Amino acid sequence: MPKEPDLKKRKTAITSNIEHSEDAGKTLHHHDRTILIDVKQALQKLGEIPLVDYYIKIYRKYIRDFKKKSVFTATDDAYCTDIRECNYCHTTEDSQISCYCLECQIFICDNCVIEHRMKNKNHNNFYRPEILRGYKLAYSWTPSPYSRIVDFKFMVADIVAILHIDKLCTYNLTGRLINYLSITMDQENSRIACINDCKIAVTVPSNNLIQILTILASTTLTDLRTPEETKMTGGVTCRMDILYVAFSDAIRLMDLSGIIQRVVNIPGVKLLHSVNNDKMLCVYNKFDSVKTVSCLDCTNDSLYFFERFPFHPDDVTTDDVGNIIFTEDGVIWHADSDGKNIKIIMSPIPYYEYEKITYNKDLKCLITNNGYDDVTEYRKLE
Repeated sequence: MPKEPDLKKRKTAITSNIEHSEDAGKTLHHHDRTILIDVKQALQKLGEIPLVDYYIKIYRKYIRDFKKKSVFTATDDAYCTDIRECNYCHTTEDSQISCYCLECQIFICDNCVIEHRMKNKNHNNFYRPEILRGYKLAYSWTPSPYSRIVDFKFMVADIVAILHIDKLCTYNLTGRLINYLSITMDQENSRIACINDCKIAVTVPSNNLIQILTILASTTLTDLRTPEETKMTGGVTCRMDILYVAFSDAIRLMDLSGIIQRVVNIPGVKLLHSVNNDKMLCVYNKFDSVKTVSCLDCTNDSLYFFERFPFHPDDVTTDDVGNIIFTEDGVIWHADSDGKNIKIIMSPIPYYEYEKITYNKDLKCLITNNGYDDVTEYRKLE
């Protein structure tokens, strides 16, 4: 286990069973065995991914969050006085100290976190738990136990389409199942796009396939094959019954019969999000060290690249006034429509991470899920 940097001797308010244990390592390993039993039971039912790989991921996340909680819950007065200060602007206002860089071993405030990330793009950052700004918690529910969420989108104001690892389901905002269809998809790269109130597109990059599902009393499925010798990344969105599909070499516009209407030469895009009838957000793959996010003008195929935007979002959406909301590092960020004025608006409790997001403009409602697939609804404050 990597040793935590020994800046100063201090007390931490973590959990009493670990803090007062004679052997913290034994306590930690005991906790991990509890995690292993739960995960093993789930995976025996699903058979979805190798047990060892999944357990290693859980273990690493637990260690990372354990350190994060230790950093942000220090109780020793002298220790806090020294470290609870932004390294850049030296503010000591606790509500503004949102980030801790593991490599630099410094605290950073909201106003300076972008500057730090621009200079240190590969550093690992911890974020203060339980940040909630501009929204209030409305409701939380678990859609399908032991079934991982891959993606979700609002279909209409009170119905959400959720892509699980083995099926596509629709739920209302209280978590009641409306309809479902078993499908085959990619556990990591499949994405969904809502075409209208009852029709959904699902990308299956490993098979170069797009599935069109009609969610009615009798659910139907249509397969659209993509061109040979092309490689889908999974990104997809819909604009006026035309699918915008991301490939490694370009974005292809397809009608609902699978015919290519046009090719926009923008390579390396992993996510697409339609802002309105004229604009579209393009999120680039993380291996691209220069490009992160751009905005495509659909009327003339021109691109506006976001400057000083040191993020490759894991998911992205927009709110009712066009502001950008995205997830990265397990927290939810907010930016203006041009990618400026970036700040954290939500961070989870320790040992959780926010993953997917979707926003309904009529309800002013943001939905997200954590690493354990609970779905949480937030309402925007007026």
